[in-house]
Amino acid sequence: MISGKEVVIRFRKIDRYGRIIATVYHGGRDVNLLMVRAGLAWHYAYFDDTPAYREAEKQARAARRGLWRQDNPVNPYEFRRQRKLNAK
Repeated sequence: MISGKEVVIRFRKIDRYGRIIATVYHGGRDVNLLMVRAGLAWHYAYFDDTPAYREAEKQARAARRGLWRQDNPVNPYEFRRQRKLNAK
């Protein structure tokens, strides 16, 4: 979607794991939102309450776009959590 292209990053914060939380823009368009709308990314409602992202995920799920084509897509947070539990 943006490979090799110039983007603008709007920094929001650094999370407790040291990761940068930001919004990516290309050509004035919110790439984060475009990815959620296309079913290429999850919206973490627990950490973010942006209505546009929530609605975009809802529509992607209903249309079964991207990762929502799977019968039981696994939230990355749950995947990592389960992996940690299994490692113990």
